[in-house]
Amino acid sequence: MEPIVFHPFFRPQIWGGRRLAACLNKPLPPEGQYGESWEISPHPLHVSVVAQGPWAGTALDELWRRHAEQIWGNLTAPPDAFPWLVKFLDCEDFLSVQVHPDDAAADRFCPGERGKNEAWVVLHAEPGSVLYTGLLPGIDAAALRQALDEDAVERCLFGFHPRPGDSIYLSAGTVHAAGGGVLLAEIQQPSDATLRLFDWNRTGPDGRPRPLHREAGLAAVDWTAGPRNVRRDEAPDSGHAVLLESPFFRIHRIRLRPGDRTDLALFRGGMSVWTVIRGEAELQTAQDRYRFALGSTVLVPAVCEARAWENPGREGATLLAYTPPGSHAARPD
Repeated sequence: MEPIVFHPFFRPQIWGGRRLAACLNKPLPPEGQYGESWEISPHPLHVSVVAQGPWAGTALDELWRRHAEQIWGNLTAPPDAFPWLVKFLDCEDFLSVQVHPDDAAADRFCPGERGKNEAWVVLHAEPGSVLYTGLLPGIDAAALRQALDEDAVERCLFGFHPRPGDSIYLSAGTVHAAGGGVLLAEIQQPSDATLRLFDWNRTGPDGRPRPLHREAGLAAVDWTAGPRNVRRDEAPDSGHAVLLESPFFRIHRIRLRPGDRTDLALFRGGMSVWTVIRGEAELQTAQDRYRFALGSTVLVPAVCEARAWENPGREGATLLAYTPPGSHAARPD
Protein backbone atom coordinates (compact mmCIF):
# COMPACT_ATOMS: atom_id res chain seq x y z
CA MET A 1 0.00 0.00 0.00
CA GLU A 2 1.08 3.56 -0.67
CA PRO A 3 1.11 6.36 1.93
CA ILE A 4 -2.40 7.80 2.13
CA VAL A 5 -3.29 11.51 2.13
CA PHE A 6 -6.81 12.77 2.83
CA HIS A 7 -8.62 15.98 1.97
CA PRO A 8 -8.58 18.26 5.04
CA PHE A 9 -11.85 19.54 6.46
CA PHE A 10 -11.79 23.19 7.55
CA ARG A 11 -14.14 23.98 10.40
CA PRO A 12 -15.12 27.60 11.10
CA GLN A 13 -14.95 28.59 14.76
CA ILE A 14 -15.67 31.85 16.55
CA TRP A 15 -12.28 31.57 18.25
CA GLY A 16 -10.36 30.78 15.05
CA GLY A 17 -8.25 32.90 12.75
CA ARG A 18 -6.16 32.53 9.58
CA ARG A 19 -2.98 30.83 10.87
CA LEU A 20 -3.89 27.50 9.31
CA ALA A 21 -3.15 29.20 5.99
CA ALA A 22 -0.37 31.53 7.13
CA CYS A 23 1.63 28.96 9.12
CA LEU A 24 0.63 25.60 7.59
CA ASN A 25 -0.23 26.46 3.97
CA LYS A 26 -3.81 25.24 4.31
CA PRO A 27 -6.02 26.35 1.38
CA LEU A 28 -8.66 28.07 3.48
CA PRO A 29 -11.59 29.82 1.85
CA PRO A 30 -10.75 33.50 1.27
CA GLU A 31 -12.97 34.77 4.08
CA GLY A 32 -13.80 33.60 7.58
CA GLN A 33 -12.29 32.51 10.88
CA TYR A 34 -11.21 28.87 10.84
CA GLY A 35 -10.29 27.15 14.06
CA GLU A 36 -9.80 23.55 12.96
CA SER A 37 -8.33 21.54 10.12
CA TRP A 38 -9.44 17.93 10.44
CA GLU A 39 -6.62 16.01 8.79
CA ILE A 40 -7.86 12.46 9.36
CA SER A 41 -11.29 11.81 10.81
CA PRO A 42 -13.64 8.84 11.16
CA HIS A 43 -16.21 10.98 13.01
CA PRO A 44 -19.70 11.11 11.44
CA LEU A 45 -19.59 14.91 11.38
CA HIS A 46 -16.92 14.55 8.71
CA VAL A 47 -15.46 11.26 7.48
CA SER A 48 -12.18 11.88 5.68
CA VAL A 49 -11.88 11.07 1.98
CA VAL A 50 -8.66 9.96 0.27
CA ALA A 51 -7.27 12.78 -1.88
CA GLN A 52 -5.10 10.92 -4.40
CA GLY A 53 -3.66 7.61 -5.49
CA PRO A 54 -5.41 4.25 -6.00
CA TRP A 55 -8.01 4.92 -3.28
CA ALA A 56 -8.82 8.51 -4.31
CA GLY A 57 -12.43 9.30 -3.43
CA THR A 58 -12.69 6.47 -0.88
CA ALA A 59 -14.00 7.37 2.58
CA LEU A 60 -11.88 6.42 5.58
CA ASP A 61 -14.53 4.16 7.09
CA GLU A 62 -14.77 2.17 3.85
CA LEU A 63 -10.99 2.00 3.51
CA TRP A 64 -10.77 0.70 7.08
CA ARG A 65 -13.50 -1.84 6.52
CA ARG A 66 -11.63 -3.28 3.55
CA HIS A 67 -8.01 -2.96 4.68
CA ALA A 68 -7.83 -2.55 8.48
CA GLU A 69 -5.31 -5.33 8.99
CA GLN A 70 -3.01 -4.01 6.27
CA ILE A 71 -3.21 -0.48 7.63
CA TRP A 72 -3.00 -1.29 11.34
CA GLY A 73 -0.48 -4.13 11.22
CA ASN A 74 -0.19 -7.43 12.98
CA LEU A 75 1.32 -6.43 16.30
CA THR A 76 -2.15 -6.25 17.87
CA ALA A 77 -5.66 -6.80 16.57
CA PRO A 78 -6.99 -3.74 14.71
CA PRO A 79 -9.79 -1.77 16.38
CA ASP A 80 -13.24 -1.83 14.79
CA ALA A 81 -12.76 1.70 13.43
CA PHE A 82 -9.89 4.10 12.83
CA PRO A 83 -9.04 5.14 16.41
CA TRP A 84 -8.09 8.83 16.18
CA LEU A 85 -9.15 12.24 14.98
CA VAL A 86 -6.02 14.14 13.91
CA LYS A 87 -6.32 17.90 13.53
CA PHE A 88 -4.72 21.32 13.78
CA LEU A 89 -6.21 24.09 15.96
CA ASP A 90 -5.81 27.83 15.43
CA CYS A 91 -6.80 29.48 18.71
CA GLU A 92 -6.66 33.16 17.77
CA ASP A 93 -9.25 33.90 20.45
CA PHE A 94 -9.92 31.66 23.43
CA LEU A 95 -11.65 28.33 23.35
CA SER A 96 -14.49 28.15 25.84
CA VAL A 97 -13.54 26.88 29.27
CA GLN A 98 -14.64 23.32 28.68
CA VAL A 99 -14.42 19.69 29.66
CA HIS A 100 -14.61 16.53 27.59
CA PRO A 101 -16.48 13.59 29.12
CA ASP A 102 -15.25 10.06 29.63
CA ASP A 103 -17.25 7.21 28.11
CA ALA A 104 -19.72 7.03 31.01
CA ALA A 105 -20.37 10.78 31.03
CA ALA A 106 -20.65 10.84 27.24
CA ASP A 107 -23.36 8.18 27.40
CA ARG A 108 -25.19 10.34 29.92
CA PHE A 109 -24.76 13.84 28.49
CA CYS A 110 -23.74 13.43 24.81
CA PRO A 111 -25.76 10.54 23.35
CA GLY A 112 -24.12 9.07 20.28
CA GLU A 113 -20.65 10.29 21.24
CA ARG A 114 -17.84 8.56 23.11
CA GLY A 115 -15.37 9.82 25.67
CA LYS A 116 -12.63 12.16 24.53
CA ASN A 117 -9.02 11.95 25.66
CA GLU A 118 -6.69 14.23 23.69
CA ALA A 119 -3.23 15.75 23.49
CA TRP A 120 -1.77 18.98 22.16
CA VAL A 121 1.62 19.86 20.71
CA VAL A 122 2.30 23.60 20.45
CA LEU A 123 3.43 24.71 16.98
CA HIS A 124 3.31 28.49 17.40
CA ALA A 125 2.57 30.80 20.32
CA GLU A 126 2.16 34.56 20.27
CA PRO A 127 3.48 36.54 23.25
CA GLY A 128 0.83 36.46 25.95
CA SER A 129 -0.97 33.39 24.65
CA VAL A 130 -2.17 31.00 27.36
CA LEU A 131 -3.00 27.34 27.80
CA TYR A 132 -5.26 26.38 30.70
CA THR A 133 -4.75 22.71 31.47
CA GLY A 134 -6.62 21.65 34.56
CA LEU A 135 -7.81 22.94 37.91
CA LEU A 136 -5.49 24.29 40.56
CA PRO A 137 -4.91 22.08 43.61
CA GLY A 138 -7.74 22.27 46.13
CA ILE A 139 -10.41 23.46 43.68
CA ASP A 140 -13.64 21.55 44.22
CA ALA A 141 -17.10 21.77 42.70
CA ALA A 142 -18.23 24.50 45.08
CA ALA A 143 -15.21 26.70 44.35
CA LEU A 144 -15.55 26.29 40.60
CA ARG A 145 -19.27 26.91 40.70
CA GLN A 146 -18.76 30.14 42.67
CA ALA A 147 -16.05 31.30 40.24
CA LEU A 148 -18.40 30.64 37.31
CA ASP A 149 -21.13 32.64 39.05
CA GLU A 150 -18.69 35.54 39.46
CA ASP A 151 -17.22 35.38 35.92
CA ALA A 152 -13.85 34.68 37.52
CA VAL A 153 -13.12 31.15 36.35
CA GLU A 154 -9.43 31.93 35.65
CA ARG A 155 -8.72 31.95 39.39
CA CYS A 156 -9.46 28.22 39.44
CA LEU A 157 -7.38 27.24 36.41
CA PHE A 158 -3.77 26.18 36.02
CA GLY A 159 -2.43 28.32 33.18
CA PHE A 160 0.92 29.01 31.53
CA HIS A 161 2.43 30.74 28.52
CA PRO A 162 3.23 28.03 25.96
CA ARG A 163 6.30 27.62 23.79
CA PRO A 164 6.65 25.76 20.48
CA GLY A 165 7.41 22.11 21.18
CA ASP A 166 5.37 21.93 24.39
CA SER A 167 3.17 18.84 24.67
CA ILE A 168 0.24 18.28 27.03
CA TYR A 169 -2.03 15.30 27.61
CA LEU A 170 -5.62 16.19 28.52
CA SER A 171 -7.46 13.19 29.85
CA ALA A 172 -11.25 13.15 29.82
CA GLY A 173 -12.60 15.22 32.69
CA THR A 174 -9.84 17.88 32.53
CA VAL A 175 -11.09 21.48 32.53
CA HIS A 176 -9.15 23.34 29.86
CA ALA A 177 -8.98 26.23 27.39
CA ALA A 178 -6.44 27.82 25.05
CA GLY A 179 -6.08 31.06 23.14
CA GLY A 180 -4.43 34.36 22.51
CA GLY A 181 -2.73 33.29 19.30
CA VAL A 182 -1.63 29.68 19.73
CA LEU A 183 -1.43 27.05 16.98
CA LEU A 184 -1.73 23.43 18.08
CA ALA A 185 -1.44 19.96 16.63
CA GLU A 186 -4.04 17.74 18.27
CA ILE A 187 -4.71 14.02 18.39
CA GLN A 188 -7.82 12.77 20.14
CA GLN A 189 -10.29 9.98 20.34
CA PRO A 190 -12.84 10.44 17.54
CA SER A 191 -15.44 12.30 19.56
CA ASP A 192 -16.99 15.76 19.26
CA ALA A 193 -18.28 15.76 22.85
CA THR A 194 -17.55 19.14 24.43
CA LEU A 195 -19.26 20.56 27.53
CA ARG A 196 -18.83 24.33 27.85
CA LEU A 197 -18.55 25.76 31.34
CA PHE A 198 -17.82 29.38 30.40
CA ASP A 199 -17.53 31.20 27.06
CA TRP A 200 -15.98 34.53 28.06
CA ASN A 201 -19.38 36.31 27.81
CA ARG A 202 -19.13 36.57 24.02
CA THR A 203 -21.78 36.07 21.39
CA GLY A 204 -21.81 33.61 18.53
CA PRO A 205 -22.19 34.34 14.79
CA ASP A 206 -25.95 34.78 15.29
CA GLY A 207 -25.40 37.51 17.88
CA ARG A 208 -26.51 35.27 20.76
CA PRO A 209 -24.43 33.63 23.47
CA ARG A 210 -23.37 30.11 22.59
CA PRO A 211 -25.04 27.38 24.69
CA LEU A 212 -23.37 26.42 27.96
CA HIS A 213 -23.52 23.00 29.60
CA ARG A 214 -22.65 23.98 33.13
CA GLU A 215 -24.34 21.25 35.17
CA ALA A 216 -23.35 18.49 32.78
CA GLY A 217 -19.83 19.87 32.62
CA LEU A 218 -19.46 19.98 36.39
CA ALA A 219 -20.72 16.40 36.57
CA ALA A 220 -18.12 15.34 33.98
CA VAL A 221 -15.11 16.95 35.70
CA ASP A 222 -12.46 14.62 37.10
CA TRP A 223 -11.92 16.32 40.45
CA THR A 224 -8.90 14.13 41.23
CA ALA A 225 -6.91 15.05 38.11
CA GLY A 226 -5.22 18.29 39.18
CA PRO A 227 -3.12 20.41 36.81
CA ARG A 228 -1.82 18.85 33.61
CA ASN A 229 1.79 19.89 33.43
CA VAL A 230 3.52 20.69 30.18
CA ARG A 231 6.42 18.70 28.84
CA ARG A 232 9.06 20.99 27.35
CA ASP A 233 10.90 19.56 24.34
CA GLU A 234 14.50 20.30 25.26
CA ALA A 235 16.05 17.67 22.97
CA PRO A 236 18.79 18.58 20.44
CA ASP A 237 18.07 20.06 17.04
CA SER A 238 17.98 16.67 15.33
CA GLY A 239 16.88 13.15 16.11
CA HIS A 240 13.91 11.28 17.54
CA ALA A 241 12.12 11.89 20.83
CA VAL A 242 8.96 10.43 22.31
CA LEU A 243 7.02 13.47 23.50
CA LEU A 244 4.05 11.79 25.10
CA GLU A 245 2.60 8.36 25.86
CA SER A 246 -1.00 7.62 26.78
CA PRO A 247 -3.37 4.64 26.79
CA PHE A 248 -4.67 5.76 23.38
CA PHE A 249 -1.66 6.97 21.36
CA ARG A 250 2.01 7.82 21.45
CA ILE A 251 3.45 11.06 20.02
CA HIS A 252 6.94 11.23 18.53
CA ARG A 253 8.94 14.19 17.27
CA ILE A 254 11.63 13.89 14.60
CA ARG A 255 13.90 16.80 13.63
CA LEU A 256 16.01 16.64 10.49
CA ARG A 257 18.81 19.00 9.53
CA PRO A 258 19.25 19.67 5.79
CA GLY A 259 20.36 16.43 4.19
CA ASP A 260 19.57 14.32 7.27
CA ARG A 261 17.98 10.90 6.96
CA THR A 262 16.23 8.96 9.72
CA ASP A 263 15.68 5.22 9.49
CA LEU A 264 12.15 4.02 10.26
CA ALA A 265 13.01 0.57 11.58
CA LEU A 266 11.41 1.43 14.94
CA PHE A 267 8.10 2.21 13.20
CA ARG A 268 7.79 -0.93 11.10
CA GLY A 269 5.08 -3.45 11.77
CA GLY A 270 2.39 -0.96 12.71
CA MET A 271 0.43 2.05 11.49
CA SER A 272 1.73 5.58 11.87
CA VAL A 273 0.38 9.04 11.04
CA TRP A 274 2.86 11.82 10.25
CA THR A 275 2.47 15.59 10.08
CA VAL A 276 5.11 17.98 8.73
CA ILE A 277 5.20 20.95 11.08
CA ARG A 278 8.35 22.63 9.79
CA GLY A 279 10.03 22.63 6.40
CA GLU A 280 9.42 19.71 4.03
CA ALA A 281 10.28 16.03 4.13
CA GLU A 282 10.57 13.10 1.76
CA LEU A 283 9.35 9.62 2.66
CA GLN A 284 11.25 6.72 1.14
CA THR A 285 9.42 3.38 0.84
CA ALA A 286 10.43 0.10 -0.76
CA GLN A 287 8.60 1.17 -3.94
CA ASP A 288 8.95 4.95 -4.30
CA ARG A 289 9.67 8.37 -2.80
CA TYR A 290 6.99 10.85 -1.68
CA ARG A 291 7.61 14.50 -0.87
CA PHE A 292 5.42 16.28 1.68
CA ALA A 293 5.25 20.02 2.21
CA LEU A 294 4.73 21.97 5.41
CA GLY A 295 1.29 21.24 6.88
CA SER A 296 0.93 17.83 5.22
CA THR A 297 -0.52 14.86 7.07
CA VAL A 298 -0.01 11.32 5.79
CA LEU A 299 -1.19 7.92 6.99
CA VAL A 300 1.53 5.31 6.55
CA PRO A 301 -0.01 1.80 6.57
CA ALA A 302 1.86 -0.99 8.28
CA VAL A 303 2.40 -2.79 4.96
CA CYS A 304 3.79 0.32 3.26
CA GLU A 305 7.41 -0.77 3.89
CA ALA A 306 8.45 2.75 4.86
CA ARG A 307 12.23 2.96 5.12
CA ALA A 308 13.27 6.50 5.94
CA TRP A 309 12.39 10.18 6.15
CA GLU A 310 14.82 12.57 4.51
CA ASN A 311 15.12 16.35 4.53
CA PRO A 312 15.63 17.51 0.93
CA GLY A 313 15.42 21.21 1.75
CA ARG A 314 17.88 23.88 2.79
CA GLU A 315 16.31 24.44 6.19
CA GLY A 316 15.50 22.19 9.11
CA ALA A 317 12.44 19.97 9.00
CA THR A 318 10.30 18.71 11.88
CA LEU A 319 7.70 15.95 11.87
CA LEU A 320 5.27 14.62 14.45
CA ALA A 321 4.34 10.96 14.37
CA TYR A 322 1.33 9.35 16.04
CA THR A 323 1.47 5.62 16.73
CA PRO A 324 -0.66 3.15 18.70
CA PRO A 325 0.25 2.79 22.38
CA GLY A 326 2.55 0.03 23.48
CA SER A 327 2.63 -1.77 20.14
CA HIS A 328 5.79 -0.64 18.37
CA ALA A 329 8.26 2.22 18.00
CA ALA A 330 9.59 1.95 21.54
CA ARG A 331 11.50 4.82 23.11
CA PRO A 332 14.93 5.05 21.47
CA ASP A 333 18.14 4.53 23.45
